[in-house]
Amino acid sequence: MKTTPTPSTKRKPQRFGGAAKIAVSALAVTTLLGGWNLIAHLDRAQADAQAKSAAPVAPTFSLTATKQSSAPTMLAFPTLPPLTIAPAPTLRPAPNLSLPGVTTAANAAAFTTQGLPALAPLPKLAPLPSMPNLPLPPPSRGGSRNGGGAISGGS
Repeated sequence: MKTTPTPSTKRKPQRFGGAAKIAVSALAVTTLLGGWNLIAHLDRAQADAQAKSAAPVAPTFSLTATKQSSAPTMLAFPTLPPLTIAPAPTLRPAPNLSLPGVTTAANAAAFTTQGLPALAPLPKLAPLPSMPNLPLPPPSRGGSRNGGGAISGGS
């Protein structure tokens, strides 16, 4: 009796696709930011501990019970000086632009061309060289496959 070997159940290796790359990148960024945050908290805690140990402790007593505020104190941010931005110069109205049916209230005496710089004349372009004509296409021989000749048939 002949027995056939069973096929092996070897699995195909899975690919490291786009979804896996996105997940690993997000995990790496989260780990980086979390580690950075942890280091900053440790540094701040050490600085606070050193500041508390350096400051003299004066006991304060109160006859009335006071309730501690649970809201954290706000940090004082430095103030920035205000920006001073000069206004942008505007164009002077041109007196010779008139539209039909529109009246302009521009003062023609206020417009002078003395303050405007002179524009350089536009350069003259040389004419383009003439392009040669395209050659004529070869004459067509007809629509049949036998080169337009007689229909060959046989008897």
